[in-house]
Amino acid sequence: MRGRLYNWRVALLWFALATALLALLLRLVYLQLNAAGKGHAFLKRQGDIRVLSNEAIAAGRGEIRDRHGDLLAYSTPVQSVWLNPGVFEPSQQNLQALAAVLDTSVAQIKRRLAANQSFVFLRRQVEPATAQAVLALGLNGVHAQAEYKRFYPAAEFAAHIVGFTDVEDRGQEGVELAFDHILQGQAGQRKVMRNALGETIKDIGLLKAASSGGQLQLAIDMNLQYIAYRELKAAVAEHDARSGSLVILDVDTGEVLALVNQPSYNVNDRSQLLPARTRNRALID
Repeated sequence: MRGRLYNWRVALLWFALATALLALLLRLVYLQLNAAGKGHAFLKRQGDIRVLSNEAIAAGRGEIRDRHGDLLAYSTPVQSVWLNPGVFEPSQQNLQALAAVLDTSVAQIKRRLAANQSFVFLRRQVEPATAQAVLALGLNGVHAQAEYKRFYPAAEFAAHIVGFTDVEDRGQEGVELAFDHILQGQAGQRKVMRNALGETIKDIGLLKAASSGGQLQLAIDMNLQYIAYRELKAAVAEHDARSGSLVILDVDTGEVLALVNQPSYNVNDRSQLLPARTRNRALID
């Protein structure tokens, strides 16, 4: 008697489990086939949240030119290499491969990895060819993103007028700072699909196009600027002076045709961006 009762209870339990499983399967089929249903929409939203994201599109700053149209500052496309420490395998072989391509040390990469657990820039604003060489290594978690880098053809000759930007392309000194709101571009956005490793696997579509910043044409005459720089540098050296400034104005319009200081600095070399060099003595002192 007890054996038959036990068997009946087991059969009833299996029947209940089978019924529940069948109901679940039918519900899943319904949600897949009934695209207009709320459940289907909910599942689709949840799936999109996990694989779809918006990705920024970099925008270049506007050009700066002198009164004759000669370039004083412009932006050129570059790449920044970054990695996801949670996905990257920090083996000695992988670290050495990265260090060799990026012209850095394994120790430097390890320090960067130790400082952040989710996002690490390995090298900012490298040539596109260098970024492609890094990606060609095929290392999980290593990526490259498009950015812009500022260049200054006049270098130290117009440094105190033009100024410079930081690594995020924001104006820090001179015209770059004073007219940052005009020169700054507007980043765009695109929707992309990513895999479980965070890698972009499909470009879904453009959400907003990037727009470059506005252009500026200054009253500066680079012909006079070069002459002023040369003569001031010679005078400072001749009199063994610690510093000097020279400004040339148009007496009719009041326009600044040239403005130079000594000491100066090469804007393209960030190691020279020291307070003693970047100080615009013609305006401040």
